[in-house]
Amino acid sequence: MKKFLFLFLICMSLTLPGFAKDMTSSDYYNRGFNEGSSGKYTEAIADFTKAIQLNPNQANAYRFRGLCKTELKDRIGAIADYTKSIQLNSNDSDAYYLRGSSKGLLGKDLEAIMDYTKAIQLKPDNFIAYRSRGLSKEKLKDHKGAIADCTKAIQLKPNDALTYRLRGLSKSFLGDNAGTIADCTKAIQLNPNDTDTYYIRGASKIKLKDYTGGIADFTKAIQLNPDNADAYYKRGLSKSILKQYKGSIADLTQAKNLYLNQNNMKKNKEVLFFLNGVKIQAKQY
Repeated sequence: MKKFLFLFLICMSLTLPGFAKDMTSSDYYNRGFNEGSSGKYTEAIADFTKAIQLNPNQANAYRFRGLCKTELKDRIGAIADYTKSIQLNSNDSDAYYLRGSSKGLLGKDLEAIMDYTKAIQLKPDNFIAYRSRGLSKEKLKDHKGAIADCTKAIQLKPNDALTYRLRGLSKSFLGDNAGTIADCTKAIQLNPNDTDTYYIRGASKIKLKDYTGGIADFTKAIQLNPDNADAYYKRGLSKSILKQYKGSIADLTQAKNLYLNQNNMKKNKEVLFFLNGVKIQAKQY
């Protein structure tokens, strides 16, 4: 009985303020890391903030807090944290990549390219930095630069469907429709469930006057995403060229309605113009 009472008093004493173990910066950091890994981003941010208060020179705490802010779509806050992380550790390739990614999401693609370039300089085999830089270049209409970066990314990681799709898109803008079809076909082999890849390949097929092939791709794109207004639009135009007027009118009508629902009035009016033309052709046929 005395032994039990003694142990009980020891356990009780450990709960008193004088015996409580103060959490260190590492404790907060580790807990924040676990919370972030579990999707508890708000809680993780609070713990990383506490870790930083106790140790302001902990670069990784800033980087991971920035990553949590990115997940919560706080791009500006994330950029501030990545910048502080870089100031503390200027050789962290990942921090440059993450800051570039946030800048790209804010439409600051020139600044993003600078960060991706620095990430690549620090880590030449940084596949994701090449692909992301290629995306930013494509957004800035630097199609050749985008193709070069995607090609390098493919060399580093040959089985990434998104990189093939992006390179195929860039090739389409340069008129290399055969190259687009080849890249999109590879992307589909790697990921057969991406609606955009089928759409891009279909668009290149109709440019080469393969309307039947284009219709097949647009059909698949629609199966994967029934709200793909662009696929209905292109399929409707392709059917009209093949004089499949009933199907063309149905597709163009659906495209018109989808664009209206998406509040894309410019496309809505554009489709309406072609729809009226197809209706006239159908009556004369």
